[in-house]
Amino acid sequence: MATNRSSDTVTLMQNCRSQPNATVTLVVPTNGTIVLTSQVTAIVFHVNGNVDMWTVMHGNAPTDCSGLFDGWVGYVSGSQPTEGLTVTATVVSYYRAGPGAHTFYLTGLENSAPPNTVMITRSKTVAVFYPDS
Repeated sequence: MATNRSSDTVTLMQNCRSQPNATVTLVVPTNGTIVLTSQVTAIVFHVNGNVDMWTVMHGNAPTDCSGLFDGWVGYVSGSQPTEGLTVTATVVSYYRAGPGAHTFYLTGLENSAPPNTVMITRSKTVAVFYPDS
Protein backbone atom coordinates (compact mmCIF):
# COMPACT_ATOMS: atom_id res chain seq x y z
CA MET A 1 0.00 0.00 0.00
CA ALA A 2 1.13 3.57 -0.71
CA THR A 3 -0.50 6.87 0.26
CA ASN A 4 -0.06 10.54 -0.49
CA ARG A 5 -1.78 13.86 0.06
CA SER A 6 -1.30 17.17 -1.72
CA SER A 7 -2.42 20.70 -0.99
CA ASP A 8 -0.74 22.09 -4.11
CA THR A 9 -3.19 23.87 -6.38
CA VAL A 10 -3.49 23.32 -10.12
CA THR A 11 -5.82 25.17 -12.47
CA LEU A 12 -7.39 22.80 -14.96
CA MET A 13 -7.17 23.77 -18.60
CA GLN A 14 -8.33 22.19 -21.85
CA ASN A 15 -5.13 20.12 -21.96
CA CYS A 16 -4.28 17.44 -19.42
CA ARG A 17 -2.51 18.59 -16.24
CA SER A 18 -1.52 16.92 -12.99
CA GLN A 19 -1.80 18.18 -9.45
CA PRO A 20 1.74 18.86 -8.15
CA ASN A 21 2.96 16.37 -5.53
CA ALA A 22 -0.13 14.17 -5.95
CA THR A 23 1.75 11.06 -7.06
CA VAL A 24 1.90 7.60 -5.53
CA THR A 25 4.50 4.95 -6.29
CA LEU A 26 3.92 1.32 -5.42
CA VAL A 27 6.50 -1.45 -5.82
CA VAL A 28 4.83 -4.82 -6.42
CA PRO A 29 6.44 -8.27 -6.31
CA THR A 30 4.29 -10.12 -8.86
CA ASN A 31 1.42 -9.74 -11.33
CA GLY A 32 -1.84 -8.33 -10.03
CA THR A 33 -4.11 -5.31 -9.85
CA ILE A 34 -3.43 -1.89 -8.33
CA VAL A 35 -6.52 -0.04 -7.11
CA LEU A 36 -6.24 3.73 -6.66
CA THR A 37 -8.69 5.79 -4.62
CA SER A 38 -8.45 9.58 -4.36
CA GLN A 39 -10.58 12.04 -2.43
CA VAL A 40 -10.40 15.30 -4.39
CA THR A 41 -11.48 18.86 -3.54
CA ALA A 42 -11.88 21.47 -6.27
CA ILE A 43 -12.98 25.09 -6.41
CA VAL A 44 -15.14 26.20 -9.33
CA PHE A 45 -15.27 29.91 -10.19
CA HIS A 46 -18.67 29.84 -11.87
CA VAL A 47 -20.17 32.70 -13.90
CA ASN A 48 -23.91 32.74 -14.66
CA GLY A 49 -24.47 31.87 -18.33
CA ASN A 50 -21.33 29.70 -18.63
CA VAL A 51 -21.30 25.92 -18.34
CA ASP A 52 -18.44 24.49 -16.26
CA MET A 53 -17.45 20.87 -16.88
CA TRP A 54 -14.28 19.05 -15.83
CA THR A 55 -12.87 15.55 -15.44
CA VAL A 56 -10.38 14.35 -12.81
CA MET A 57 -8.75 10.92 -13.13
CA HIS A 58 -5.60 8.87 -12.48
CA GLY A 59 -2.87 8.63 -15.08
CA ASN A 60 0.48 6.91 -15.68
CA ALA A 61 2.22 10.22 -16.47
CA PRO A 62 1.73 13.90 -15.51
CA THR A 63 -0.14 14.54 -18.79
CA ASP A 64 -1.99 11.21 -19.08
CA CYS A 65 -5.74 11.76 -19.29
CA SER A 66 -6.48 8.42 -20.96
CA GLY A 67 -8.69 7.55 -17.97
CA LEU A 68 -11.13 10.25 -19.06
CA PHE A 69 -14.17 7.96 -19.15
CA ASP A 70 -13.46 6.46 -15.70
CA GLY A 71 -12.86 9.77 -13.93
CA TRP A 72 -14.94 12.20 -11.92
CA VAL A 73 -16.96 14.33 -14.31
CA GLY A 74 -18.10 17.54 -12.66
CA TYR A 75 -20.71 19.90 -14.07
CA VAL A 76 -22.24 23.25 -13.16
CA SER A 77 -25.19 24.43 -15.26
CA GLY A 78 -25.07 27.82 -16.94
CA SER A 79 -28.33 28.70 -15.17
CA GLN A 80 -26.61 28.69 -11.76
CA PRO A 81 -25.83 32.11 -10.23
CA THR A 82 -22.32 33.54 -10.30
CA GLU A 83 -20.46 32.15 -7.29
CA GLY A 84 -17.43 30.22 -6.08
CA LEU A 85 -18.24 26.58 -5.34
CA THR A 86 -16.22 24.03 -3.39
CA VAL A 87 -16.91 20.49 -4.58
CA THR A 88 -15.51 17.10 -3.56
CA ALA A 89 -15.59 13.65 -5.10
CA THR A 90 -13.90 10.27 -4.99
CA VAL A 91 -12.00 8.96 -8.00
CA VAL A 92 -11.39 5.18 -8.23
CA SER A 93 -9.24 3.48 -10.89
CA TYR A 94 -7.59 0.12 -11.34
CA TYR A 95 -4.55 -0.94 -13.36
CA ARG A 96 -3.07 -4.32 -14.20
CA ALA A 97 0.54 -4.44 -13.04
CA GLY A 98 3.59 -6.68 -13.29
CA PRO A 99 6.55 -6.85 -10.91
CA GLY A 100 8.32 -3.53 -10.31
CA ALA A 101 7.63 0.10 -9.48
CA HIS A 102 4.45 1.78 -10.73
CA THR A 103 3.83 5.53 -10.38
CA PHE A 104 0.43 7.17 -10.78
CA TYR A 105 -0.65 10.80 -11.00
CA LEU A 106 -3.86 12.68 -10.24
CA THR A 107 -4.67 14.38 -13.55
CA GLY A 108 -7.51 16.37 -15.03
CA LEU A 109 -8.77 18.78 -17.62
CA GLU A 110 -11.55 21.27 -18.11
CA ASN A 111 -14.04 20.32 -20.83
CA SER A 112 -15.80 23.68 -21.11
CA ALA A 113 -15.31 27.16 -22.45
CA PRO A 114 -14.24 29.55 -21.13
CA PRO A 115 -11.57 27.36 -19.51
CA ASN A 116 -9.48 27.96 -16.38
CA THR A 117 -12.40 28.18 -13.95
CA VAL A 118 -11.72 24.93 -12.01
CA MET A 119 -8.84 24.40 -9.57
CA ILE A 120 -7.90 21.19 -7.75
CA THR A 121 -6.91 22.34 -4.27
CA ARG A 122 -6.51 19.16 -2.19
CA SER A 123 -6.30 15.43 -2.66
CA LYS A 124 -5.59 12.25 -0.71
CA THR A 125 -4.68 9.09 -2.62
CA VAL A 126 -4.32 5.46 -1.56
CA ALA A 127 -2.89 2.75 -3.83
CA VAL A 128 -3.44 -0.91 -2.88
CA PHE A 129 -1.99 -3.97 -4.65
CA TYR A 130 -3.95 -7.21 -5.02
CA PRO A 131 -1.83 -10.11 -6.33
CA ASP A 132 -3.28 -12.59 -8.82
CA SER A 133 -4.43 -15.83 -7.21
